[in-house]
Amino acid sequence: MEEPQIFLDFIVYTEPGFQNTVKRVVKQDLSCHKRFWTENEHTIINNGLLRYGYRPSVISRSLRYRSTAQVISHLQKVCHRFDKILEKDGVEFDDTKRVMNIDPRKMFTILQKQGLGTGIVSHYIARVFDLTIEKICGIIAEKDSSLSDC
Repeated sequence: MEEPQIFLDFIVYTEPGFQNTVKRVVKQDLSCHKRFWTENEHTIINNGLLRYGYRPSVISRSLRYRSTAQVISHLQKVCHRFDKILEKDGVEFDDTKRVMNIDPRKMFTILQKQGLGTGIVSHYIARVFDLTIEKICGIIAEKDSSLSDC
């Protein structure tokens, strides 16, 4: 018997004398096929957070190739990255990851420099201050009227 030919979603075994007959189909784990998040996907997540709040299942419906679990995982990674950025900037957190010594507007300015959208940054700030995204957007919009999309 020949070596199996590996395709993206199944394995086809061939035998001599039969022209590429499927001897056995086995589902292959696709988790090994990693793909980076595109700018378009970030924009969709950003707009979804602004429109729906933290509702990953609703947001993932707009992302053709991403599951709810992937959206949740990605948002957790972004929040963890923000934690590290703020810690380097001297921001102190308590044991529950709530911010202790910075104004939300200043935090917004620091994180906005990282190039991610208003929705993701607002979601993060709302989480660490234990406020709603609407409240955070109101606080930030007081300072910067150009953030009308928030």
